[in-house]
Amino acid sequence: LQLFEIRYPYPEENTIQRLKNDYGLKVVESEYLESITLKVACLKKSALYFERELEGLEHLSITFKKLDEHFTAG
Repeated sequence: LQLFEIRYPYPEENTIQRLKNDYGLKVVESEYLESITLKVACLKKSALYFERELEGLEHLSITFKKLDEHFTAG
């Protein structure tokens, strides 16, 4: 699995929920302050497509970074 950290404003929760459903994301960590920050795990085979979709959402103040660490279930 590939980890991503996503930061977004509260009004974009529906957009992120759609991504979570579309890509089967697992939330590993969350922080709710002035904005929402989620650390999510994405299947490696979907990671490139997910990353490209996130890049297309930057105009909505949704930012992300791909994390170096890999999440291993178990």
